[in-house]
Amino acid sequence: MKNVAIFGAGISGLAAAHEFIRLGYKVSIYEANLDAGGFFRSARMPEDKAMPSEYSWHGLGPWYHNVFDIMKQIPFDEEGSVYDKSLSRPISYGIVSDVATKSDAEDIVFSTIGRFRMTWWDKVRWAKLLFKTWTSNRRTKEHYSKLNASETWRSRMSDLGWKTWRATFGPWVGCDFTRASVHHVGQFFRRNFFSGPAHYHKADEQGSAWKHSSRGGWLLLRGPSNEFWFDKWVAHLKKSGVKFFFQAPLEKFDFDGKKIVSAYLQSGEEIHADIYVMATNPFAALEIFNRTPELEKLEQLRLFRPLISDGPHTQVSFRIAFTEKIAWSKERTALLLADSEFNLTLFPQEEVWASGVDLGKDVVTLWTGTACVASVAGKVYGLPLTHCTKEQFIEEVKVQLLRCEDLDHLIKKANNGRGLKESFKPLPLFAFLMR
Repeated sequence: MKNVAIFGAGISGLAAAHEFIRLGYKVSIYEANLDAGGFFRSARMPEDKAMPSEYSWHGLGPWYHNVFDIMKQIPFDEEGSVYDKSLSRPISYGIVSDVATKSDAEDIVFSTIGRFRMTWWDKVRWAKLLFKTWTSNRRTKEHYSKLNASETWRSRMSDLGWKTWRATFGPWVGCDFTRASVHHVGQFFRRNFFSGPAHYHKADEQGSAWKHSSRGGWLLLRGPSNEFWFDKWVAHLKKSGVKFFFQAPLEKFDFDGKKIVSAYLQSGEEIHADIYVMATNPFAALEIFNRTPELEKLEQLRLFRPLISDGPHTQVSFRIAFTEKIAWSKERTALLLADSEFNLTLFPQEEVWASGVDLGKDVVTLWTGTACVASVAGKVYGLPLTHCTKEQFIEEVKVQLLRCEDLDHLIKKANNGRGLKESFKPLPLFAFLMR
């Protein structure tokens, strides 16, 4: 039986442990944080009114086949797996603008045709370039990977249609529109349209049996990620024999030029194993390479530093918490603010979370949001989010939310005429999680 030492208990580290233990290896996981989950984890801090600190809303697309396969293998309780009990039904998207386009904005916001504010020619040219990325050969792919998606579509579309389209890159594609390539955007939508086998779900208290397939939208967890996934996974792995060591960050490796001989934790403890797996985030990995320079000299690992020296984008996740019920205009719907400088997206977590989930002390309504563009200056301070203080960022976000007429209209419609300004004044809680 070989010994495996895995450093990092995020999704990659847990997945590695999951497979190694099934193959009969002896597995130990060393994690720098207090709990598992990595960038996907949630936590409840006493100084933060015990609100779950979700990083935005964590969408799972219909092409996440490996994730769903692992979820089926993790028991949630005696009645079913994490796949059965933790996944929501699909959420939908609405696109809201600062200037309402008609008296009943809901017709535009949730219309698959009208919400993009595209002309007929916009749609033709938009679709033509998207289709070309799907059918391109290797040479063309390499060319498209060097073209900025936002600027390339700009010359093909009206100004209004183009601004709305590029705003979807952050929350949908997961990239800052100032950085995303034509190839990256095209491949994202190819996966969405041609995602492969469907995933079937049983009937539950929300309705009859259903399937998740191409163009089927995003699924969310039905509660904070640790409580509805990672804690269950850790318990399952422990029961299978995996040993966990938390608050045990990796410091460096001892590399003899041919293989790793040992690893050292920051505590000074030396770890010996037959197989070493580094499953930390890439920035922590670079620090470990700095302390183990012999490793970075390897042909493959020399490519690592330039690969992450300037990442694709910086996202900031935030939460807005209310001590009273603020109804949402449509069930399980995220809203994208198309005219926001920071490319904001909002989602009411209680729309998909199970009824028993604690939102935090005195919290009745909890919105999570994401700012997806880091290099565009806000209107209040004239600074991009990467240069804002926490207080400046909060003020910029509030201004961008309050000036959105479509959003205000939808909130008023769902709350007996009470809009955003009334809800924010006084605002009981306004808490941010910054990553």
